[in-house]
Amino acid sequence: ATLDGLTVGLLDITKARGDVFLDQIERHITARGARVVRYAKPTFTKVAPIDLRHEISEQCDVVIEALAD
Repeated sequence: ATLDGLTVGLLDITKARGDVFLDQIERHITARGARVVRYAKPTFTKVAPIDLRHEISEQCDVVIEALAD
């Protein structure tokens, strides 16, 4: 499947190794033609701040959130 023209947001909630997972996802997504934008929450213990959620919703067609340990 192609993702040509889509912008995919990758949200790291900042738990250990979430970035490693997102690195792999980014490789697969860009190989299918999407543009990737990376984001990170300030802490995994709270919901993403409203300004970060707004930025993601304005800039991305799709978002993937990484949970890992």
